[in-house]
Amino acid sequence: MKKSRLAWLLSLLLLAACVFACGTDDEDDGYTAADYVNLGKKHLTKNEGVEATEAFQSAIELEPRNVDANFGLQLAHTQALFNLAETLVNMVEDLLTQTDWGRTDYGDQAPVTGPPIGESLQAIVRDTVGQVFTEADGAYKLLLDENEIDFFLSRYNLVLLGEPLLELGGEFDKTDLHALGAFAALLTAVADLAQGLNLDLNLNAVYIPEDLDLTNDPEGFLNWLLGLLDALLSDDTFDQFLALDGAEGVAFMQSAGVNLGNAFARLAAAFEQLARETDAQDDDQFTYQDANGNGKYDALVDPVQLGALVIEPAIAAALPELCRNLSLAFWEGSAADPNPLLPDKIYLSMLDDLLIALGVIDDDLPLGWLGLNVGRFFAEPSADGLRGLLLMLLDVTEMLGL
Repeated sequence: MKKSRLAWLLSLLLLAACVFACGTDDEDDGYTAADYVNLGKKHLTKNEGVEATEAFQSAIELEPRNVDANFGLQLAHTQALFNLAETLVNMVEDLLTQTDWGRTDYGDQAPVTGPPIGESLQAIVRDTVGQVFTEADGAYKLLLDENEIDFFLSRYNLVLLGEPLLELGGEFDKTDLHALGAFAALLTAVADLAQGLNLDLNLNAVYIPEDLDLTNDPEGFLNWLLGLLDALLSDDTFDQFLALDGAEGVAFMQSAGVNLGNAFARLAAAFEQLARETDAQDDDQFTYQDANGNGKYDALVDPVQLGALVIEPAIAAALPELCRNLSLAFWEGSAADPNPLLPDKIYLSMLDDLLIALGVIDDDLPLGWLGLNVGRFFAEPSADGLRGLLLMLLDVTEMLGL
């Protein structure tokens, strides 16, 4: 691959990142906080996440504890990220039509490996995801003290490749706050890892089948993901891929562990908040289908729904406890660890109910007593960074025959 073509791609990525992080300027000196909130809502309904972000930020500058502005900021950051992803996917697809990236039919000719791009990717992540979702995380924490949240938005879509992945509209409440907070924490953890690890990889090893379908074929998706990890980690050309990168790598890994724990804890909180709701669910976003009409959530009976995504009762019932256990496991050994004297591990038996409900396995996993101390990989990271944890997970899946 020619360096000029890579430079062209990275220049476009950086430009898109700048638009995402810097936003535009449509302020009016006579606007009140309420005016900016209404402006932000209008931008959200038009799938203009960057412009919405700026409007809500302007409202917060005038009223830092404005509930609607802080809640809207989380929605705006998420939508802006999808706006950026849409731009990046189109750029990469255009690049793939002009290069050998992603090919699997080389025959006797070895694929051409492009120059390292890790540092450029880190800069993009730092200036986009890392910056804005740290802000979203602060808004989430501020809103936790609110007894009730009632944010109305007629239309809210997350679009990728021209297709809406999530279509919402109506009342957003505290259950949705926890779900948004989980997403913000997850993206912050991804940003931490991207900044703390070596991201130089062989793009020719990344192949995404056209028929990949997480919803209808979770087992096929899992097999593809495990195969991709194995290909990337066994590549001799980039044998430092996902190892610690520089002196700041330790701090970023530690922060990633805490944020992953936060993501799972907040997702559990969303399910727990939903279980306490007794109001009508017709206009809610993260909601349950009241199958027996008794006006409350019944585990193993009521499906849970987010937009068009329906989570079957057995799967929904398995998630809260699993998420709580995962949060403790990722917090293990960190400043956020609520039980510093007790080791919190991920035991294979914790996954039984979810994997059975998903149809990945028919019965309990063997070696259910086996506990994985994932927290130590983050709290006390080695020079291998994330490689050691991923290689261990690959070994476990091979032992289980997955």
